Amino acid sequence: MINLDRKNFYLLVIFILMIFSFTIFLNISLIKEIEEDYKELIVQKQELYLFQKQIQEFESFKNKDGIYGSCLENIDKLFINKETPIEFIKFLEEKSQELGVLIKITPATISPRDNDLWENLGFQINLTGSFPRCIAFLEKVQLSKWLSDVEKLSINRISEKDIEMHKLENFLEGDVFFSVKLKVCIEEKNK
Repeated sequence: MINLDRKNFYLLVIFILMIFSFTIFLNISLIKEIEEDYKELIVQKQELYLFQKQIQEFESFKNKDGIYGSCLENIDKLFINKETPIEFIKFLEEKSQELGVLIKITPATISPRDNDLWENLGFQINLTGSFPRCIAFLEKVQLSKWLSDVEKLSINRISEKDIEMHKLENFLEGDVFFSVKLKVCIEEKNK
């Protein structure tokens, strides 16, 4: 009998150890599952937060639609009309008259660059006058409402021979011929 009791005892201990190890194994796997679910929950909360933030930004944008609309209208004024750049040409002529410089405007070819954001139109502007006034003209063009960039600039001093040859009665020796190749951004074609 003692042998049987011992055998039963060993079986009982083995059985308890098996149940204990099975319970530990189940707990470890459950803990890992809970940990993975927790990490997924954190990721979903972050995504929800970002989504709610985007919704708030969109609502804020919608509420400021009038402000952005007026800004967009002002941006449109930065570009000249490709077919009829009359307003820009009038501006150039008015500024040359204000500064007392002689102006000649002709179309110019502008080579597009890879980094150009917009299409461009080229103008060759030839000025005759004093150096400070020609520089002032260029500054007024650069500070105007249109997006423009100087592509090429050359300055030559007027000689006595030039005054006689070109009949430049109102100019003095020492004044300059100022040649500017100007690149001006134009409106998009699909407007």
